[in-house]
Amino acid sequence: MTLSELIAQLQEIADQHEDIDPEVKIAHQPNWPLEFSISGVLAFNTKLEAITELKEILEDPELEADEREHLTSELAALEAEPEMMVFLSEGFSGNGYLTSGVSAELGWK
Repeated sequence: MTLSELIAQLQEIADQHEDIDPEVKIAHQPNWPLEFSISGVLAFNTKLEAITELKEILEDPELEADEREHLTSELAALEAEPEMMVFLSEGFSGNGYLTSGVSAELGWK
């Protein structure tokens, strides 16, 4: 699911229930359905580690010219197209187990 798909689905729910502000939870593990709160949201460039590593390699003064050219090109490609992902961090839910009604709606049990 993309960020825009998630936003659209959440916006649809918000529009249908504009008089309330429902809590958002994560349903997890279909065989033993659990629920968790969301404790945070993080946008992260998953290519960041590779970019950092390439930059460190390019700092080597003994790097051969053709290898430097190749790695510089690779670095430019990675920086031009960041691979962003959004992560929802799992919090603790006091209930723990997902209700059977929610499990059924998700098609889990």
